[in-house]
Amino acid sequence: MPIKQSLGIYGRVSRVPIGNNTTVNRNGNDGTIARFGWKAQNKSLLIFSGEAYNVEMGISNELFQSEREEAASCQAAPVANDVADLDAPDPVDATSGCAHCHTPTLTTGNSPIAALRYRNADLFSDLALHKMGPGLADDIIQGQAAPDEFRTAPLWGLGKRIFFLHDGRTADLLRAIHEHRSAGNSKFGPSEANQVIDLFDGLAALQQQDVLNFLRSL
Repeated sequence: MPIKQSLGIYGRVSRVPIGNNTTVNRNGNDGTIARFGWKAQNKSLLIFSGEAYNVEMGISNELFQSEREEAASCQAAPVANDVADLDAPDPVDATSGCAHCHTPTLTTGNSPIAALRYRNADLFSDLALHKMGPGLADDIIQGQAAPDEFRTAPLWGLGKRIFFLHDGRTADLLRAIHEHRSAGNSKFGPSEANQVIDLFDGLAALQQQDVLNFLRSL
C-alpha cells in the first residue's frame, strides 16, 4: 500500500455527473475536471469568479445574470450589473477621456528592491496634480498644490469604496463623476475635467452604464 494511503490519505477529483451516472469525473461536453472553489465545484476560474461575484457579492454578471433574489420587487437593475463593453476594443476606450488623467498603467522605476523594479502598476492614475475648479477646491495649500489642485485619485480598488472624492462627499458614483465638472469663478479657474464630463454626458445611457460597471469592477 502506498505510504499516502497507509496514512489514511486518499483524495479524489471533483466528479461531474453526466445524466444519472455519478461515477464519471469528467465533464460530458469537453472532458474537463472541476478544480476551482472551496469544493472544486467549478471547472474554470472564469466560472468561479462569476459565481463568487453573484453569490458572495450580489452582483449579477454575464455568466450569472439573475439576481440571487428573483422577486420582482428586489430587481434593482433590468440587466446584469456587470457586463463587458463589446463596442470598445479596450475597456479604457469606453471611459470617454477619463484615462487622460486616470492613466490605466504606470511602470515603476529602477528600485533597489527587485520585486518592485520596472513593474506595471494598474493604478488608473497619472499621480499628477490637476486643477479641479471651485466645486472641489478646499482652500488648502499643501506643498506645491494650490487650493483647487488635487492629485488624480487612483481608481484601483474603487469597487470596494463606500464614499468618493477627497472629502467623501458622496456615495453615488455617478454624482462623483459629475462633481468633476466646475465652472470657474473670480477665485479659481474652471476644472480641467469639464470637457471630459461633457463627453460622458453625451454617451447613450447604456454606454454610461458600461462606464459605471467598469469602474465598479476595479
